Amino acid sequence: MEALPFIYLFFIGLVADVIGSFRRIGRIGSFFILLVFTPFFGIPLILICPRLPKAICMQDYLSFHAGITYRFKRRFRRGIPYFVIVNDVDVRISAFEFTEYFAVVETRKQYLRKKKLYKNEEINT
Repeated sequence: MEALPFIYLFFIGLVADVIGSFRRIGRIGSFFILLVFTPFFGIPLILICPRLPKAICMQDYLSFHAGITYRFKRRFRRGIPYFVIVNDVDVRISAFEFTEYFAVVETRKQYLRKKKLYKNEEINT
């Protein structure tokens, strides 16, 4: 019985990591929502929160592959913007690298349009 609270916290942490990684509130915010509201009420609250914006990778860079969309977060450190790309692990890159290798995609239609333009550029070169 003494291990039950730790198992419960581990379960909440696991669910927060899976669900909260692609939401604006993040993993820590998801963990506290699940802790306060229990998973039955917390999971719908987290799913209501907006998702992170997407960016399509225009050419291979580090562990990112061209043509695949990744979720990203924009952050500031000492007034300098940088981006955190959510992949298997969160990768932090500078604003210059982000604009060089990624293009922000708002809707599915815009994503398909950018993908088509990228393929046309590839064919023309």
